[in-house]
Amino acid sequence: MDLNVHRLYKAFQTKNPNTLVTYKLYTKVFKQEFPKLSFRPPRSDTCRVCDKLACKIKASKKSSDLAVSKSALELHHRKAEQALRVLKQNAASSQLPGSNQSTIYIDLQQVLFVPTLVHSNMFYKRHLSCYNFCVHMCDTDKAMCMWHEGIAQRGSNEMISCLLQVFNANDLKDDLVVWSDNCAGQNKNRDDFFLCTW
Repeated sequence: MDLNVHRLYKAFQTKNPNTLVTYKLYTKVFKQEFPKLSFRPPRSDTCRVCDKLACKIKASKKSSDLAVSKSALELHHRKAEQALRVLKQNAASSQLPGSNQSTIYIDLQQVLFVPTLVHSNMFYKRHLSCYNFCVHMCDTDKAMCMWHEGIAQRGSNEMISCLLQVFNANDLKDDLVVWSDNCAGQNKNRDDFFLCTW
């Protein structure tokens, strides 16, 4: 069950059945008293910067070091949330009628090992590595590229080949916005830059 202000208010009413507090007042007080509190799924995977700052916070002996690390982590989270807002704005603007912008998200998922049998004999056998390069076209909500290690590896050339195939298969608009993670090997390299300038 997802937690939100409405459910908190319902729990408050259950605990205090004789209260005269309205939902509107409850929401107003909640937003004023807890402005930094928001409801979202927990961060399941963290980035290198988050992990580094969290370790610094745990290891801080001085209150000044603790304050610096906490403020750096908060700033880092604010930047990440701002980037997510911009990403959502780009996706929404590319779906507008008459828009001249195409937005795509790209990400190479974790390696998928085939077969996925779990009995003891299979545990020691060599599995086939399969790669899933997710290319999400916000305009059309489609495109994935999948292959196994017998076909190709997972370097920058393979990523560029997948992107080129997706670009050729879809009718791209004048402006192209590409969002990716920070993986230099696949997504953040000169080959990507050359493809996008081509």
